[in-house]
Amino acid sequence: MGTSGSNPLRVQRIIWLLQYLRKHSDPEHPVKLRDIDRYFQDRGMDAARSDKKTRHKLIEDLAAALNSDEQDHPLPWEQMRICYDALSPEAEERESGYSTITNLYYRQEFTGAEIDLLEEGILFLPSLEAPRKAKLIAKLEEHCASKFHRRKYGLVQSVCQPHGEDRALVYRNLAVLQEAIEKKRKVRYRFNGYDVKGRLVPASGKRHTISPYYVAAYSGRFYLLGASDGYDRLSVWRVDLMDALALTDQPCRPKAEVHAPEQWDERYVCEHLYMFFDPPVEVTLRVRNPKRSPVPESAVRPGCTFLYDWFGPTYRYVRTEETPPYDDIVKVRCSPDAMVHWALQYAEHVEVLEPAELRERIAGAVRDLGEKYLKCEGDGR
Repeated sequence: MGTSGSNPLRVQRIIWLLQYLRKHSDPEHPVKLRDIDRYFQDRGMDAARSDKKTRHKLIEDLAAALNSDEQDHPLPWEQMRICYDALSPEAEERESGYSTITNLYYRQEFTGAEIDLLEEGILFLPSLEAPRKAKLIAKLEEHCASKFHRRKYGLVQSVCQPHGEDRALVYRNLAVLQEAIEKKRKVRYRFNGYDVKGRLVPASGKRHTISPYYVAAYSGRFYLLGASDGYDRLSVWRVDLMDALALTDQPCRPKAEVHAPEQWDERYVCEHLYMFFDPPVEVTLRVRNPKRSPVPESAVRPGCTFLYDWFGPTYRYVRTEETPPYDDIVKVRCSPDAMVHWALQYAEHVEVLEPAELRERIAGAVRDLGEKYLKCEGDGR
């Protein structure tokens, strides 16, 4: 500092002023100049209190530094960090020939609504322990929120669902895949699975080569969507089960060649439940209408909540049947392989009507389950 001619005390004042404004102000809570005077006085800097012109100069210089781009051009108003109103010298509030500052506040990098979203995202991280989540949220509020921010999730109890994957391996794989997607190059890797003792072991001795297109974050895990050599459609691979991942010199296959969308479509996860990757089809469902179906009061009556939880607004209501049991008919677009599992999961509340071949697959699965469990029952097991 001494060699540059700067004043260490002035630099300290500017830093403290910035810290004060960041923590004690926002657009709804501007600070008063006397509050700044008291803040400096509490730190033993009475000169700042007695010299109003110096205080004003600190505020103006801080605003000039934070409200300009790298070429010292003023930023648009909505991007300015230090905001205030300056009364003109002609106003009654004129003080010794310089403008009086009012309505002074610091505009935070994140709005209150954005901080709520970030905190919600942290709470829903399935593999992170509650103490680490609390620490991250505290750091977020310390550095990105004023004291006026009201936490919406203070009493929410976070549930940890540890997946047990090697996070360092996941991060390395994501870095390689990012580079491969940017450079449009194929990757080679080995695919693994867990054995009965919880050990990660190779699924086969084969090394896979794939054209990577997208990495999707779904249900706490990362999935690679790409086209494997020798196949003409997309496949899906769990990133945490891949190792020995490396770029190749081979260019990716064109997306059109494997019917991959040019841009990521968020409907993909609704059409490919559980990240199944077979081509989706239109499926007609009969869904129990709890208000019209003659079911016992003790029965579970979920309505269509479970349908909305999985398909969101993508499912389409068709009609309500006019004859008993007066159920609702809806249509969804979904992977057939995934629909078999989903329909069995919600067998008490939903019935697949079409397509006929999908209905038959589910019927076959039900028969196989019946044979399995009835056989066990008959054997006394």
